[in-house]
Amino acid sequence: MMSDNLKVLLVDDESMVRMSITSFAKKANIELDTASNGLEAIKKVKANTYNLVLMDIYMPEMDGKKATAEIKALPVGSDLKIVAISAGKFFSIIFLTYVSFNTI
Repeated sequence: MMSDNLKVLLVDDESMVRMSITSFAKKANIELDTASNGLEAIKKVKANTYNLVLMDIYMPEMDGKKATAEIKALPVGSDLKIVAISAGKFFSIIFLTYVSFNTI
């Protein structure tokens, strides 16, 4: 099991990605917060303390690259670890496989 102290921000515009990673985080005892674009992510980083940010690369309103640059420029963001993620077309295959294996 993961530490109960781990707090992660997931930033992704795809609701299926957020739902799946939220389910995994709950099982791993990871406190997960979500945002659907870079602008929301910046607001959440300013208002909360996170150990890690999982940032989608391609999103409407503000993409992950721009959001990461803005977060890193913040006093609270300079040491924050940000991991780029991108589910793309392959996510649905991975998700269906995950669901299939976990319903056996």
